[in-house]
Amino acid sequence: MHLHIKICGLRRLADTEAVNRYRPDYTGFVFAKSSRQVDRETARDLKARLAAEIPVLGVFVNSPPDQVAALANEGIIDGIQLHGDEDEQYLQALRQLTRAPLFKAIRLRADSAAELARCGRYVDYIVLDAFQPGVYGGTGRKIDKDLLQGLRLDKPFLLAGGLTADNVAESIRGVLALPHLRDYLYGVDVSGGVETDGYKDEEKIRKFIETVRGLKL
Repeated sequence: MHLHIKICGLRRLADTEAVNRYRPDYTGFVFAKSSRQVDRETARDLKARLAAEIPVLGVFVNSPPDQVAALANEGIIDGIQLHGDEDEQYLQALRQLTRAPLFKAIRLRADSAAELARCGRYVDYIVLDAFQPGVYGGTGRKIDKDLLQGLRLDKPFLLAGGLTADNVAESIRGVLALPHLRDYLYGVDVSGGVETDGYKDEEKIRKFIETVRGLKL
């Protein structure tokens, strides 16, 4: 079983050098308002310095579909990860504008099943993240395990939310212990958990990737 690893929130040359050395399966550029936000030109420059075999997902929150699609169609990003309130109409419009793979983040709470049912059929992957009112990703919180018990998916998903090298093995094993989810676990998504003082930390990136790759599943 190969678990895909995404290191999100790259914004410096040093970040690209670190992921080029340790080769996660995906990286991410954040275009939404955030301490990790990058603009188009920075993203274009960083993409050019990344190893060609490491795809980049662009992370957006309620951005106009044409702007999102343009970044994918120009090759600045290889896939799209949506972390906002994007609804069925939005997803349909985006599908008409680009063929880039779509990842939709679900901030997990008691009523998330309805959101999954509405949006899941339009996307390729789900990202399960922790919920915090008014915050779209990057909460540093772990997902409430109880909410995973009754969750039903028919799409591959990335597990996110407060992951670090110290807790990712336990988090993965917790999902794999749930028969209704284990076959859909595609990988893990981390950002703040591989940072020190708000910046990517190469040693933490190395430790996180080696921890996940070293698991006996």
